[in-house]
Amino acid sequence: MYIDLHTHIKLLRNMDFDINHFDKFVKVSKRRGLNAIVATVHFDTKDFYKIYDTIKEKYEYKNDYFDIDGFKVFSGIEVDVKGDANVLVIGSLDDVIKIRQLFPEKITKEDYITINELTRIAREKDMLLIGAHPFRKNNKLYTYDRLYVTGLDSVELNGTDIKLKEKMYEYAEDLNMPLTAGSDAHTIYQIRNC
Repeated sequence: MYIDLHTHIKLLRNMDFDINHFDKFVKVSKRRGLNAIVATVHFDTKDFYKIYDTIKEKYEYKNDYFDIDGFKVFSGIEVDVKGDANVLVIGSLDDVIKIRQLFPEKITKEDYITINELTRIAREKDMLLIGAHPFRKNNKLYTYDRLYVTGLDSVELNGTDIKLKEKMYEYAEDLNMPLTAGSDAHTIYQIRNC
């Protein structure tokens, strides 16, 4: 299965969700040879719950994914944690919703939880945890003590940071963790750029 583990099915956090944009996103993903994507919706995006509700109104959700004519869309959430890092949390739609419910409707930095707390909660739900774009200037997962990072399932080589490929290989090897790939696509032009 070819799957992009880090996609945003919404152009910008503060924009309304557009089901037509989502449908085009899926269509382009199929055309680019993918069998599935994970919709890693930003935890602080406008109308978070409405996004998944809108998709559920149009498509069947079964076996922990949305089935769109054989194409799979798994549910996920990208959470900002204390210390300026991002973690992708992937699991059942119910569990993704429960992760979002940890936070108030309007999220501020004071509402962020620690990576340890997020890991503990996600582990209780048997969710997948991926350290997203760890070497970005404003997402400094690489500065975290390895003890906290190794609680994750993998770290990500992000499509927008491909120039850091060798550095990411070394980082994952040093942590003795798998390296996954995700495009971090917000637009159809970024899909499968990983």
